Amino acid sequence: MYDSWTSLAIPARLRREFWRDICARAFVPMTPQLRRADDFRAAMVHRTIDCLALNEVRGPAHDMWRTAADLSCGGSPVLFVNLYRTGNARIVQNGQEVEVGPQRLLLFDSCRPFKLQHSVATDLLSLAVPHALLGDRIVQALGEMPWRLPGTAPALLLMNQMQALSKWQADIQAPDGACIAQSMVSLLRALMPEGLEPRAAPPHRRHARAKVAALIGRHYADPDYSPLRAAAEIGVSVRSLHAWLAGDGTSFGTELWGYRLERVRTLLKAEPQLSIQEAASRCGFASCAHLSRRFRERFGMAPKAWRAMHDEGLAVALPAKLAAFMDKRGLPAPSGPS
Repeated sequence: MYDSWTSLAIPARLRREFWRDICARAFVPMTPQLRRADDFRAAMVHRTIDCLALNEVRGPAHDMWRTAADLSCGGSPVLFVNLYRTGNARIVQNGQEVEVGPQRLLLFDSCRPFKLQHSVATDLLSLAVPHALLGDRIVQALGEMPWRLPGTAPALLLMNQMQALSKWQADIQAPDGACIAQSMVSLLRALMPEGLEPRAAPPHRRHARAKVAALIGRHYADPDYSPLRAAAEIGVSVRSLHAWLAGDGTSFGTELWGYRLERVRTLLKAEPQLSIQEAASRCGFASCAHLSRRFRERFGMAPKAWRAMHDEGLAVALPAKLAAFMDKRGLPAPSGPS
């Protein structure tokens, strides 16, 4: 499959939501953090090569976070192999921080929270490789991610293959796609460091990570739910709870508010007659104003505007060609100029 998207025709107030939807389609559910929505002019080209996906992304400085709330929305278990043609990146995952510059490979896992930061404009290629193709040694080492790989011969060959495929402007059909995918996976396995012994997280830490997500899902509607109560239910100190979540590049507040906001979006879409005040009350917000402030910070618009965007179909104010383009891909179309 070959497809492409751009934010250029999207009103500024809708670009964050648009990019979130695009990334969920091409990658996995993630939360974009835009420096300036009015200056966010980004484009993506999506290709599939048999069971692999290769995404070409160009855009200004911005961050992409995969939080516990994003993880709960699903997404295929894949290893991301990012090649930065220009620009640089900094990623936090599994309590480790890695920086990478141009013409180097960055590897990280889709099944664990991460914060991927781009401080300048970037042009990157991102290869998504399903866990099932990686082999036991690599899968067992995913807890060691992220990795910045040295410029070895296999790494250079893989980068060359990614670059060459990015110039292909059509679908790659079987059996060619299968042969190319097999070649790329073989190179990826060859460039993995030998003798990896992944560091196992302490039992309490593994337990805490699993329990926090479950507890938030159970108690998100309680406005008084706190790290103190969560830590007591897990059986660890508050300090340890904060430290373990920080080791995964997140925090209790980030996960709790992220989950609550996702629940609000679900309610607003599922129950058109539900008031914003009632949605706030059901999801643990102290007031309607509190919800509106948090919602705007995360999604770039007020809850009422977000609901209107989804209730009204949005295509009416778009030029016919753009509306058809968005409708063909099943994406929300903006309601008018910003």
